[in-house]
Amino acid sequence: MATIEDVRVYWNTHIHDLEISRHPPGSREFFDDLDRYHFEKLHHLLRLVDFDGYRGRLVL
Repeated sequence: MATIEDVRVYWNTHIHDLEISRHPPGSREFFDDLDRYHFEKLHHLLRLVDFDGYRGRLVL
């Protein structure tokens, strides 16, 4: 079974959606660009996921 460190290493070496943003990965602007893109292209997620229910929590 994968450890938390295994998962962290995987996602740190396989960063998803790099081509969507011109900002450095991990920066606030990078995540703002990802949010904008995903909610424009995947707007159905707003109906399916209770994003406010996870506010303030650490999620993967």
